[in-house]
Amino acid sequence: CASVGFLVNINRINLDWSVVGGLALGGMIMAPFAAKLVSIVPRRPLGIAVAIAIIVINGVRLVTS
Repeated sequence: CASVGFLVNINRINLDWSVVGGLALGGMIMAPFAAKLVSIVPRRPLGIAVAIAIIVINGVRLVTS
């Protein structure tokens, strides 16, 4: 749904395509490493690490906004 909404409204929004390209390229490069990481690291510690990262990132955004 989000992708369809993005494609439908692509002409209406002003995007910096270098940012979009950088995110896409970074995702393609890091995907194999992430797949290997999740096959090695136990599920619970990985979930806790991701949860802490999300809380910290959103906390910083909340404080700085």
